Amino acid sequence: MTAPLTRLLPIALVVPLGVFAAALAVASPAGLPILPVLVVAGLAVLALGYRAPMFTLCLAIAAAPLEAVPAEFAGAFQETPSILLVLASAAGWALRRLQERRPLFEPTPVGVPLALLVLAIVPGLLISADPFAVAKNLVVWLALLVTFQMVVSDGDSRTVRSILIALAFGGGVLGVIAVVSESGGGQQLIDFGTLATGRATGSFAHSSALGLFLAMAIPAQVALALRGPVTLRPFAVAGAVAGVIGIALSLSRAAFLGLAGAILVLFVWPTFRRVAVVALVALVAASLAGIPVGSALNEENVTGRITAAGEAAGSSTDPRTQTYRAAPDIIADHPLFGVGAHNFADVAPRYKLIDPRSGQAIGHAHSTPLAIATELGLVGLAAFIWFALALARSLVHGTRRTSGKQHAYALAVSGAMCAVALHGIADNALPSNRIAAVIFVLAACAVVIEREAPVSATEPEPGPKRPLPQWKRLAASP
Repeated sequence: MTAPLTRLLPIALVVPLGVFAAALAVASPAGLPILPVLVVAGLAVLALGYRAPMFTLCLAIAAAPLEAVPAEFAGAFQETPSILLVLASAAGWALRRLQERRPLFEPTPVGVPLALLVLAIVPGLLISADPFAVAKNLVVWLALLVTFQMVVSDGDSRTVRSILIALAFGGGVLGVIAVVSESGGGQQLIDFGTLATGRATGSFAHSSALGLFLAMAIPAQVALALRGPVTLRPFAVAGAVAGVIGIALSLSRAAFLGLAGAILVLFVWPTFRRVAVVALVALVAASLAGIPVGSALNEENVTGRITAAGEAAGSSTDPRTQTYRAAPDIIADHPLFGVGAHNFADVAPRYKLIDPRSGQAIGHAHSTPLAIATELGLVGLAAFIWFALALARSLVHGTRRTSGKQHAYALAVSGAMCAVALHGIADNALPSNRIAAVIFVLAACAVVIEREAPVSATEPEPGPKRPLPQWKRLAASP
């Protein structure tokens, strides 16, 4: 492709969009004067995604606290500004790769099973009760797969740091939103803690998704607080504190489990262990001095929710228990390709999966592996297991081979993914595209860290072989 055509191609794509947007603005009702402004903003985002796709991706992660675009402006494809930025980033990078005549996908041990997981969504277009939900999920996950490939292909250690800074910022803002929104109290445990009201949700639809995002952000905040740029360290500390309180206010047992996993990974780091011991001593001293530290973290409600986990597991009316019991039947009836992505609620009444508290169909399986198996079938589950094993291998290798700041960032990525894995045992946050986007991007960061790390962090690179001593040469001679 010649240089003039290369410069004209983006214009050739943007002009039809501009004409279409202008037609929408003219035809829009008088009550929607903001639509032309949104159209101009959309075109600007597309241009930004083309000129600086990696920056746009970081901006998307930092924009995770923003609410969804209202349906009257976004139409049927209602999404958050964060996901719209991800779509612009993926489209811009893909266009640049096509202009350069370079492949969009280059196989990696983690990328191949991830691509197969995304492709497992396709059969749902033909077999599901709601093919539009499948199509929407497929479009978003294809864009996430492109962003994964973008980070893997063009990313380096500085890219990983930028992504972790964006994640730490987004998590800090979400934590502050959770604390401020629930500052007046009003949380109450019902049925001995099996049900809670007034739980913090932030800008997410569910408190569990909020808790998982905060649990993924805390390792990044800790890494930046201890090894990041000096100017960012106070903000990282504040963000981590707000994140812990936000998880406590979410009262999500799955998020508690995810946070425990993230902290467990961070304990591999001697620097974090020393800081954690000092913080624990300070908390004990404050408690002995009569300072109400526990009340700030909603200690009684948190303890009540955790102790109620066993009672909820034995209840026949608990939605989580119901899905666990019905999932094998759903998988047996739809073994290969499942019921279709985001179609669990459509088949739930068939299996008597009705929430007794709300009277509505249960929306998803309360476990990531079960959600994958029921919605994408055993084909999707096999791809998911392959992806998880390949990612775990990449995380372990990258963490072992790095040192200094890179080791801190590798632990941050490993801690975040451990939080995802443990959270997925008790709940499924993949329906949140913002959560899925961070998972895809962090998986790409794991690949970059492993690729850029030396063979060993403690052993020097192999050099030229030293000659054998004379006595060995004589012994070896006939």
